Amino acid sequence: MCNAVYNTFIPVYLDNTGFSESATGTLLALGPFMTIISQPIWGSACDRATYKNTILKIILLGSSLTILLYRVSTNYFYLFAVISLFMLFQTSVTSVSDAITLEYLYNSGWRFGPVRMAGTIGFAIMSVVTGSLTRISLNLIFPIYFVVSFLAFLTAFSLPKVKGHQSRGEKLSFLKVFKYPELTMMLAYTLIIQGTLGFYYSFFPIYYKQLGADTTMLGLAFLISALSEIPFLIFAEKILSRLGSRKTLLLSGTAWSSFSTVLLSSCFPIPWLHISTEPFQRN
Repeated sequence: MCNAVYNTFIPVYLDNTGFSESATGTLLALGPFMTIISQPIWGSACDRATYKNTILKIILLGSSLTILLYRVSTNYFYLFAVISLFMLFQTSVTSVSDAITLEYLYNSGWRFGPVRMAGTIGFAIMSVVTGSLTRISLNLIFPIYFVVSFLAFLTAFSLPKVKGHQSRGEKLSFLKVFKYPELTMMLAYTLIIQGTLGFYYSFFPIYYKQLGADTTMLGLAFLISALSEIPFLIFAEKILSRLGSRKTLLLSGTAWSSFSTVLLSSCFPIPWLHISTEPFQRN
């Protein structure tokens, strides 16, 4: 839900401050850049902590508090510093929560798809709610994010506790992952896909607004994008068993995305048409 509030509407907010496209792009690039720094730090902290849940609470509280600093000033260098600090916490929330969820589900025997669907539904709802509210003022992004993130922080206290793998003092270098060729290829594939998706989600909201869409339409576009995940989450096990992970990744990451963004979106710059291409982006 927090991602729906921030990632969908912050590009529009920064664009409305009057920054140039290059300045806006630099501020938006701080997220991926801070991910490179923050995720190894928080990931290592999770492994060394008695419970990974403790780290999740810290980064949820950190992102809740630092989002309130945005409205102090619209000075470029001030926002550069605030976004860097905010992203230090925010960029690791999903990865840490996913790690806790997957490890708990693995030990309990539950399926990931139905549990992950809660995040999809939350994202869809918040896209529409925030899109409607920001028609009043884009500044509402920040109090909305604070409320949702702080509620997530409070909810984290009720999550099942998952221990850190190195909580007893064992040490394991992250460089060990590069000893496995298939895992290294997966990391390379993820780097390419996330690079293109990062560019799309950073500038699509701005481009969509320039086509004449308002924040309600932007929220609706991301609503449809999020809901399109549900069939895959329901049938993921059957799809993977039939096609295998490699074919599934190839189809979802290249063919469909290229078709929707390059052919439809660029050749027909019509706001309502873009909404119909959103399911291709999400899957």
